[in-house]
Amino acid sequence: METLAERIRRLRGALNLRPAELARLVGVPPQYIDNWENRSHRPSARYLPNLAQALGVSERELLTGRRSTTGHRLRELTLAELLEEAEQAAAALPGYQVQRFPLAGEIAAGTPLEAELLEAESIATHVPRGTPENCFFLRVRGDSMTGDGILSGDLVLIDPNFDPEKLNEHDIYAVLLDETEVTLKRLRRVDDVVWMVASNPRVPPVPLRSDDHDQARVLGSVAKLERYYP
Repeated sequence: METLAERIRRLRGALNLRPAELARLVGVPPQYIDNWENRSHRPSARYLPNLAQALGVSERELLTGRRSTTGHRLRELTLAELLEEAEQAAAALPGYQVQRFPLAGEIAAGTPLEAELLEAESIATHVPRGTPENCFFLRVRGDSMTGDGILSGDLVLIDPNFDPEKLNEHDIYAVLLDETEVTLKRLRRVDDVVWMVASNPRVPPVPLRSDDHDQARVLGSVAKLERYYP
């Protein structure tokens, strides 16, 4: 009979997820995955919903190994049990899927950082179904966006499918400067000047175009933030 540890390992393998990737999807350090898969530690109730969602199953199926209830079994359930079955099935994959996106390099949350491309690495994450495949991850370096909860070492998913005519200061953008440097900022238009604005009050606004960088191109907007466990 399959144990919970074996089931977690099997489901993770079926999704082609590395332990560290599953840990990031669940929101725990990688050691937790090792404990659950290899040391017979049972996931606490706090992490079960995220773990089940990351593995694409309901909590009931994760814990018991039983798949969707058959028609014969449904007839034997009470109304409360039927409602629980429906709720858990809906919670398993509520319009989301695991999808891989390339890690394109690093982005500065502070002084613009020279672009560094990481061609071979890809990151698995939960995204709404239908998320464009041309999105990509960038790793943050610096502290200029801490006011938005973006810390150095975090991963940001960039969506390049945006309307340039609808740039606004509510979204956060990845900006390529002079085709060599990238930075993460909000954009604010004052009269005819567009400013790159940090959320850390210690970092002053910088004009999108200046003597330091006369070319600037918005790569896309931040679609998702991932806290990265090394």
